[in-house]
Amino acid sequence: MRTKINRFISALMFLSFGAGCSAGRFQTELISYKTASDPTLTEPPLTTTIPVLNSTNIPDPDVEKKFTYFLDQAAIDQYCLEFPMLTIYKAKDIGGQFYVGVLEQNNISLVSPEDGSLYPIFTPEFSQGHLLMIDYEYPWYGYIMVDSPNGLGDWNFHIVNLEDGSNTIIANKELYNSVPLHVYSSIDSGILYLSTSTFKDDFAINSSSVYAIDLNTNKAALLIDNQDMDTFMSVISASNGYLLIENDPPKDQPTLHISLFDIANKAWIDLPQEYPASMPSMEYPYLIWKNSNRFEEPFSFTVFNMDTGVSVVRNITGRDAYDPIISNGFAIVQASTGKDRSTNSVILYSLDGWEVYAIKIGIDNIFAADAYIDHGNVIFNFRETANFSDFSSYLCKIPLDTVISGSLVGIED
Repeated sequence: MRTKINRFISALMFLSFGAGCSAGRFQTELISYKTASDPTLTEPPLTTTIPVLNSTNIPDPDVEKKFTYFLDQAAIDQYCLEFPMLTIYKAKDIGGQFYVGVLEQNNISLVSPEDGSLYPIFTPEFSQGHLLMIDYEYPWYGYIMVDSPNGLGDWNFHIVNLEDGSNTIIANKELYNSVPLHVYSSIDSGILYLSTSTFKDDFAINSSSVYAIDLNTNKAALLIDNQDMDTFMSVISASNGYLLIENDPPKDQPTLHISLFDIANKAWIDLPQEYPASMPSMEYPYLIWKNSNRFEEPFSFTVFNMDTGVSVVRNITGRDAYDPIISNGFAIVQASTGKDRSTNSVILYSLDGWEVYAIKIGIDNIFAADAYIDHGNVIFNFRETANFSDFSSYLCKIPLDTVISGSLVGIED
């Protein structure tokens, strides 16, 4: 079980700030039904392909393959920006600068990498607005803004073009009907894939669809119309013309399965999986998913290589782990290592080898989150949690080569 403080901070991250109407050079435009999101209703023909699959269950690597990079105070001073009395999260490196969520200021701000100065960029269009999620693939920066903390009301999906400064509401509840809790997205090669589902009063599934929205033209098309009323499509991840999809029952029941869709050929591809399986993440040729139900702590995850057809199971190092994501050749998990029970480590699992690197933060009582790898740097944020009246958040950007070369053998579980 996660600590109470971790659950509290996790809730803060979900109920976080609003991000909406533009400021400065960004101009907000609402796309109409005729131009953007009047999706076609043509269901594509679906076929099933079955690749040659090999399933291999690999035990935890030996200790010689596990390493720890100690992020001590000197390294924090060198690689991290400090934000006193602010909660910084969901940072995205947009090319030498960061867009970050600022919980207390209820906005998305631009961070100066020189001194950590914050410049508000997007503020809420809803009076009680909160951010639900962020997608980013240069030059597209996407964020969903909801009008209430419960995630059941109105919502707008903004797409910012970082090259021309436009800020477009490309999807919303009026166009797609779904409540924000059942909206999921992924950007790949300039296409926004949007999963939306609606339900009847008795929680029975009414509809579940995935749309493809071309961000250059703002044109939307129906990609998948799910006819299986036993499950709805939820978490999605797109890469290299494929879409990885989690399929969930309408009520609080175990996830039924993960599915893989070949977008160009309109074909389903069978996956080697055991149950339960949830929270899929994809960067071709690698697919990963955790081997537990959606809201349960992961103890292992599966890695499937589409090029070789081989799947392996990787055990998770540490305690009280959070869901794995895939990023630039690594699976990344935030977890607790050592004596401190807080989420004090960012753990990197090499997907083409068996090396495991833990970045252990040298401060007790913290919550590390939102880690990913970009242009050879490990980027993440963490917040002090011991004192809610006197705390700091930190935004860290550490060269991956530094983590690897500066690590010592072993990880203290």
